[in-house]
Parts: sequence; C-alpha cells; structure tokens
Amino acid sequence: MIPREYFADRAEPAAAVAKVDQSKDKCIKFLDAALEKYGQKSALYISFGTIAWPLVPTHIPTLLEVLLKLDPPMPFILTTPGSVMAPLPEELIERVRASGRGLIVDWAPQQAMLSHPALGWVLTHAGGNTIYECMTQGIPLIAWPLFGDQPTHALWLSQVIQVAYELVQTRTGKGAQNAYRGGLTGTEIKGTDDALKEEIEHVFALVRGEDGKRIRRNAEKAREIILDAVKPSGQIPQHLDMLKKYM
Repeated sequence: MIPREYFADRAEPAAAVAKVDQSKDKCIKFLDAALEKYGQKSALYISFGTIAWPLVPTHIPTLLEVLLKLDPPMPFILTTPGSVMAPLPEELIERVRASGRGLIVDWAPQQAMLSHPALGWVLTHAGGNTIYECMTQGIPLIAWPLFGDQPTHALWLSQVIQVAYELVQTRTGKGAQNAYRGGLTGTEIKGTDDALKEEIEHVFALVRGEDGKRIRRNAEKAREIILDAVKPSGQIPQHLDMLKKYM
C-alpha cells in the first residue's frame, strides 16, 4: 500500500512517488510557492478521502473561515471528492481563490505532496491509507473522524502514540455526547459552529506552539520505528517469515 520510495532516504525526490508531472500539477506548484514564501512545513493538506465528507454543511466553511483569518497565514490545499454531499458556497470558493492562501481541488497527488518539504500537517478523517502514508513520512495529523474505524484511529493517534490532535466538536448523532477528552470531566460537545470555530482556533494555536513541536517529534519517531521495521532484520520480514509456516 505504501510506495517503496517512502522507505528510502529523505533525499529521494518526490518525483519518485508522483503519478503526475510535478512541474505541471497545481498542488505541487502551490506547495512550491508556499515553501518559498512561508518556509518548510508551513502548509496544511485537508482530505477526507475519496468518498467521505462531513455531514454538517457549515463545518467545512467554519474551518475555511478560520484558515482565511490565521495570522501568519497557513497555506492549505483542500480536496473535495465527497463535496457532492455538501457543496461549498461559490462565494467562499472565490474568497479562497482570491486570498492566495488556499487551493481547492477535486483530486491531489497525495503521496507526492506528503514528501514535499512545504507540507507540515494533514487534517484528515483518519482513514487507514492516509494514516499509513503520513506516518511513513513523519507527518503529524489533525484528526476529524466521521464513521467506521476512524474514531478508533483518532483515539489511538491522539491519545496513545500522540502524533495528532483530534477535533471533537465535529461530532454528530450518537457521537455528540460528552467526549472523554480534556481531563477527568471530559469535553462537552456543544454542536454549534461557534464551538467548532473555537476548537479549531485552539488546535491551530497548539500546532504552531511548543506542543505542536512535541507532536511532530512523535510523528518523526513513528517514521523511524517504521523504517527500522521494514529493514531486512526488522519486525516485518521476521513476521512474514513466521507466516510462511501457515502458507
């Protein structure tokens, strides 16, 4: 599932894992510009996978409103393959385009983007593929789980190995109960756009502070553990050898 080049030295060019001509892809061009203007690890990539999308129509606009006002800016790329379920207002799309801060696309060369030096964080639904790809590149996450195994992934990422922050004010339905996060009393799920806006602002403040550096160090440590595991003497070859007995 993971490109072989992801396990190579970081000097390996991103072109090795790209399925597109990077000199022509607009996402790579956007990250090139972000690198030049804002520096390494400055950009945010937002993706909910190929079919998923937040059910509440105001949630993504709330996120984008925060991003458009951040100071200093955090350049971002948003993929919207699931947006047929909750189309973004045309006025908001135009504001993002005019701001120069963001890029909204239907598809992005994710594997190439994750190896780009400008890419600093990924906001994701915590699906398996994105998690694996981010961890093999040492990229920290902001988890916005939607359904299925994603809440469990978000719990593990944020509370156990601590390579991510989890947004909880996004919860709806049966998930919109008191969240077991934030200490002994947990966190009240208010279900309002204002509560989500406040949480997003808080998380971005953490991302850019000392705690964000801690989360990034943990993500980079996870990458090193993975690289050690795939070496000829690592855990994965050992486990595959054990599996041969049953094949």
